[in-house]
Amino acid sequence: MYVYFIHTSTTSILSRSIGVYTKNKYNHVSIGFDQELMEVYSFGRKQIHNPLVGGFVREDMSSGLFTDAKCQVYRMAVTTEEYYQMKALLQEFEGRRQALKYNFLGLIFLSWGFEIERPNHYFCSEFAATILKNSTNIILPKKVTFMTPQDMTSLPEMELIYEGAISSYLELNALAKFGYPVTWEVPSVAY
Repeated sequence: MYVYFIHTSTTSILSRSIGVYTKNKYNHVSIGFDQELMEVYSFGRKQIHNPLVGGFVREDMSSGLFTDAKCQVYRMAVTTEEYYQMKALLQEFEGRRQALKYNFLGLIFLSWGFEIERPNHYFCSEFAATILKNSTNIILPKKVTFMTPQDMTSLPEMELIYEGAISSYLELNALAKFGYPVTWEVPSVAY
C-alpha cells in the first residue's frame, strides 16, 4: 500500500514569503491516501482569503490556492497495518478538529532553531512527521517540531513520482482511470 506526500508551492503571499526565507521551491506538505489525491490532509489555512486562520484541514487539490500550484508528489510504501494506523490517527485529528490550530509560533521558533511544543498546534511538516512517527517504524532524522517539508523529502522511504503543475497530475490520474496508459516518471524537463 502507498501513502502520498504532496509538496506544493502556491502563489499566495504567505507561500512566497516562506519561499524567500527558506530558499526552497516547495514549502507546504500534505498527506494523501490515494493516488488521485481525493483524500488529502494537512495543517493550513481554513479560509482561502485569510492565512491567519489555520488548523487541521482536508485539502481539495483541484481548487482554491492549489489551482495554479506547482508540486512534487512522493509516495511511500507502508504495510496494511501502518496504513490503517495512519487512518485511525487521522480520525483522531478529525474528531479534535475544532481544538487544533496552526502553529505559527512553532514555525517562527523553528526558523530561529528553537523548539517549542504547543499542545493541539501543528504546522504542516510537524503534522506529517507526527503521523509518520506514531503510525510507522520510520526513523525521523529530527524531532517532529524541527521537521521541514524538505526533511520529509529526504527520507529514504520517499519515492518521487511526479513534479510539475498539480492540475496536470490530476489530469493524468483522470486519464489513467479511463484506461489510458500513464507512466509515473518524473519529467526531465523543467516547467
